[in-house]
Amino acid sequence: GSQVQLDLTGIFMHGKIPTLKISLVQIFRAHLWQKIHESLVMDLCQVFDQELDALEIETVQKETIH
Repeated sequence: GSQVQLDLTGIFMHGKIPTLKISLVQIFRAHLWQKIHESLVMDLCQVFDQELDALEIETVQKETIH
């Protein structure tokens, strides 16, 4: 099937099942994808910040790109 991006996400779906797309859009409604992404980024930044020396990182900085 053709590749389509789910609305308001960075998720691409390959397939011809319209009900699957509708279901996935409903799962990620209310900006859920952005909330999941933000949470993962914050968790990763926290881990990197805690492990600066072990990872040989000088600083951790979160930047908005949208």
